[in-house]
Amino acid sequence: MIIGLFLCILAATANAGPILSDGSSQKIIGDTHHLNEEHHPEQIFLHSSNSTTINFDDIIATNGVAKIHSPYHNLEFSAFSIIAPNHPALRGRISENDRNSAVSAPNALIGSRYHESNRSDDSPASFGMQSKSKSDSGLLPYFDLLTFWIKPLDAPPPGTTIHVRGHRYDYDAEKKPLEWHVDFIVGYHEPFLVKIEEFSGKKWDKLKKVEMWANFGLAKLDWEFCVDDLEVQFYRDEAAEL
Repeated sequence: MIIGLFLCILAATANAGPILSDGSSQKIIGDTHHLNEEHHPEQIFLHSSNSTTINFDDIIATNGVAKIHSPYHNLEFSAFSIIAPNHPALRGRISENDRNSAVSAPNALIGSRYHESNRSDDSPASFGMQSKSKSDSGLLPYFDLLTFWIKPLDAPPPGTTIHVRGHRYDYDAEKKPLEWHVDFIVGYHEPFLVKIEEFSGKKWDKLKKVEMWANFGLAKLDWEFCVDDLEVQFYRDEAAEL
């Protein structure tokens, strides 16, 4: 993916946090990331809840960027690439305000509506279960989305909105996909920890695919954004293990 918007854009300063999509316009400071946070050498973490956190740090980002080959840890990624925001090759190409985009250094995902293989495709960046996951990995073809960190690349006024949409495996045409968004006010430069069930009021379970995209300004222009430490829950196919 071409890093199209890697420009050092100066934004007006503001101390407010992102605004959640619950209609209350509540300003959230969130769980602020500290840059001296201990680095974890593992690429996948198993939690007491049997969830898995994927941090993308085992991918070598030559010159600060790299492709993410699918499947990666049982997920297929589309319109996402890897960025190492503190790589020396990116100095002067991205804003200094974006150097904290990788919550667990050195890497994060970077996504947009740009599809390198099909430039007429403007569908959102997405990730979902690989098509052969049930037979190849002993997993059922769906997962739960639990938490993740997000951050749009530095933007001028009026700010950026990141959208998240979840498609359930047992999708019924009468049921709408799960949707949530968050507004990033100009001048807020911290990665934001999304606790999707808590913030949306719904459990994002048994998903086949999650789409993410960022809009800039009133014209809703496509904007690049980063994702890191993606926490998901997979389901074992117990029948296949018998």
